[in-house]
Amino acid sequence: MPAFAPEIGTRSLAGSLALRAVADGNGITRLVEIERRPPMQVQRPMYIDAAHPGLATVHIINSTAGLFAGDQLRLAIEIVDGAAASIRTPAMTRVYAMPDGGAATSDVDLRVRAGGYLEYLPAPTIVCGDAALREETRIDIDSEAHAAVGEVWVFGRVAYGELHAYRELNVRTELRRGGSLVLADALVLEPAEESPGSTLGRYAAYGSLTLAGPRVDAAFLANVRRQLDQGSHQTLAGASMLSRDAGIGVRVLGASANSVHATLEGLIAEFRRSVLDVDRSPTAIGLTAHTYGGVK
Repeated sequence: MPAFAPEIGTRSLAGSLALRAVADGNGITRLVEIERRPPMQVQRPMYIDAAHPGLATVHIINSTAGLFAGDQLRLAIEIVDGAAASIRTPAMTRVYAMPDGGAATSDVDLRVRAGGYLEYLPAPTIVCGDAALREETRIDIDSEAHAAVGEVWVFGRVAYGELHAYRELNVRTELRRGGSLVLADALVLEPAEESPGSTLGRYAAYGSLTLAGPRVDAAFLANVRRQLDQGSHQTLAGASMLSRDAGIGVRVLGASANSVHATLEGLIAEFRRSVLDVDRSPTAIGLTAHTYGGVK
């Protein structure tokens, strides 16, 4: 768990989920190990991409209404033996008000071994008024593995006048490729202390995406930047190569969760084609719109 995790209260939840995915003899990805502690759950893998029939789409679920003070969630995913998995969540996560000064924590470990492929993009997380979320994500991939890891945070329920009314958003991400640390990133926002609304202006959501693996190169970066330049007028985005050319980092600000999440989904779709379709020539990235109820 993160070093800054608060003491868990008598009514707080300590949920966990650990998954291990392998490819069988037919190249179909299977979940061979599942360990969970409520409220974390996992749905049966689905195979819904006709172009990549071995790719397992797996939805993970927090069965509660959201996160409250003292809640601690752990997620560990390991992709081995050439497995390919797309990890999603079916609904947005809400981090609710914590008037007693507590915080919720989330700890994510993602490991991808040689020949493995992982997509991780949960539905957006809404940080409501007076909420505090502290999250750590560690990504560890082998030199010949590929991973696309993203997340979207919404700065409060705009329709309720909660824009930047949360107490704390503290997100830290590390990426190791081939055993070497190539990215250490932190997003720390405390509206009462720093007035982030004045810096972020009209933007209500922020997205981060890390694309890593041997097929992620300067040519792919140019393609990503072209698409970001042609994207929605509701977003402000940029992309750059990571240390040691280990991958690409993308950052997106948007007027809504939909616009930011759709941008990241489109980039992941192209990443999937570029990695899993070995002989496919590069084409323009197509963005797919997604709508999440109750968020404006």
